Amino acid sequence: MVTPQQLATMMAEQLARSSEPDFDRNTTLTFESEELRKDGTTFLAEVTASFLWSDDGKPIGIIGITRDITERKKAEEALRKSEELHIKLVNAIPDVVVRTDLAGNILFANENALRIGGYSKDEFLGQNLLNFVAPEDRERVIRNLHLMLESRLGPREYHLMTRDGRKILFEINGDVLRKEDGTPFAVVNVCRNITERKQIEKALREKDERLRGITENLPGVIFQFYATQNGKYGITYLSEPIDEFAKILSKFDTDHLDTVFPEFLSRIHEDDRERFLSSITQAAQTASRWNFEGRVAIQSGKIIWFQGLSVPTRLPDRVIFDGILLNISERKLAEELSHQSEEKFYKIFMTTPDCIAIARLHDGLIIDVNQGFEKIVGWKREQVIGTKSFEPPMNIWLDKTERKAMIADLKTGRDILDREFKFRRREGSERFGIYSARAITIDEQECVIFILQDITDRKLMDIELKRTLESLRKSVGTTIQVMVSAIEMRDPYTAGHQLRVTDIARAIAAEMRLSQDKIDGLRMAGVIHDIGKLSVPAEILAKPTRLTKLEYSLIQEHSRSGYEILKNVESSWPLAEIVYQHHERMDGSGYPRNLKGNDILIEARILAVADVVESMASHRPYRASLGIEAALEEIEKNKGILYDEHVADVCLILFRHKGFILA
Repeated sequence: MVTPQQLATMMAEQLARSSEPDFDRNTTLTFESEELRKDGTTFLAEVTASFLWSDDGKPIGIIGITRDITERKKAEEALRKSEELHIKLVNAIPDVVVRTDLAGNILFANENALRIGGYSKDEFLGQNLLNFVAPEDRERVIRNLHLMLESRLGPREYHLMTRDGRKILFEINGDVLRKEDGTPFAVVNVCRNITERKQIEKALREKDERLRGITENLPGVIFQFYATQNGKYGITYLSEPIDEFAKILSKFDTDHLDTVFPEFLSRIHEDDRERFLSSITQAAQTASRWNFEGRVAIQSGKIIWFQGLSVPTRLPDRVIFDGILLNISERKLAEELSHQSEEKFYKIFMTTPDCIAIARLHDGLIIDVNQGFEKIVGWKREQVIGTKSFEPPMNIWLDKTERKAMIADLKTGRDILDREFKFRRREGSERFGIYSARAITIDEQECVIFILQDITDRKLMDIELKRTLESLRKSVGTTIQVMVSAIEMRDPYTAGHQLRVTDIARAIAAEMRLSQDKIDGLRMAGVIHDIGKLSVPAEILAKPTRLTKLEYSLIQEHSRSGYEILKNVESSWPLAEIVYQHHERMDGSGYPRNLKGNDILIEARILAVADVVESMASHRPYRASLGIEAALEEIEKNKGILYDEHVADVCLILFRHKGFILA
């Protein structure tokens, strides 16, 4: 902006130079200044001025043209602020945003692209995007770019390379920028890091396989059933029927599951059939839990009672029911088995924006929100601008101290990424979310950009999974207890032996700092380690005199018998092998396979020590208790020979120094 004084100086300088030989008398000065109107108001002007010269080359005046550029300047300033805001918004989004020309040369990248990739601007901008794509994905990227020029493609997954050589899996949604005449001139790619999501999906698949192995050994039939909106029903999964359930269907064939439902329906008792269909229809319409008890005829005509339990999952065009059929003619089992690992904890639609809000930092006054705000929180844009999210009527924050913590972090200059919290929708429901936030400056005001994703479905699945696992744990525990009781009914002199051995073994394992998973497996193996004695005649188990050589050889077979009973049981722990090895010894003198040293599982080595201590310290039909000290002396004398040295030392410490008492 040129002041009158500055203008006078400029003109004087031009006059002073006019006498110089190389001075161009056609020189024109163009500058901006603030001009005064007749009414006293001012305006921004662009002034073009030049000298008037006489025929003899002397300056005789100045001619100038003044243009009012106030509106142009306002438009330029508005455009500058708009571009600045858009860049800040793009930088605040937790995704990677990259714009390239049609040849793939990078024209723009947001801050996350540089931060996640570890590149500087000079290293990234101007480079071809293919240089940062993993070699195995480059051909597919080129092919999809050509397809994208013809029609919009959905999200695609590619591996991108970081500066330090790591590969990161991204879900990329791209779009072509076109001129008004439709000519393409650039491509914008929005990239979301889905590495964690893929890891979660893998973990769920593994858990699903683990649960499937367990469920297929449970009494009953596991199923997946669907009901569509137009009243169509069908079965998508059915475990192989066992016991009397196997006698209901004329044939079990996983390739023809479409015939299962009609045949099962035809065999339901005529007095229960209408109620059965009504219960399914009601559950499908309301997406509620299904719980039904009724009668069904098996092939011989015999009527059995069954109970069906299932949990629904609503999909766009149908409701999926995962559940179990139980035979309650003999017993009633209230157990819920429901799990669908393929369902995503949360679904990401790149074309559907997250909830984004901009508010003043010092008082939380909302400046603007996007359309996703209404979708996720329930409040319309015109209802929230100018209000505060933590005050009535909105009250989005369930815990206002969390908002205070967010503001405190932002004021220190820290960005917030993926922090969990609970929020309230307009209708009052409470939801789980994760949010990211960053402090920015807009029109010289300190503001915050707040980005929210709803993860309620993922949380509810976590809760449902925990309930299912707990239900399975209780069921397996009950089954194990039945096995223990069966053994002890045949051998009353060793009543409680397995439980006491388990207590000692768990204490040793905990003192050795084994993982909780190994301790749980050891506990499960411990309470059934003598299950093979079910194959030993009861009169031998209860014989009050010392056993003959033949009788003792029959007793020794219980390890092998236990293995045969357990070897086909699906479990995440090697239960059958632990039971098989619990009488092996470190020097190979044990039975039944004369295993040595590290060929013996650590769980079996622990059980071996615990079994000897409990057996010697307890009463037997053919002898009185030898006492705990005699048992400990046996362990001490043969540690490193018969018994694992470390296990033996820990056992001795527990009893002699840490006050462990045999129950």
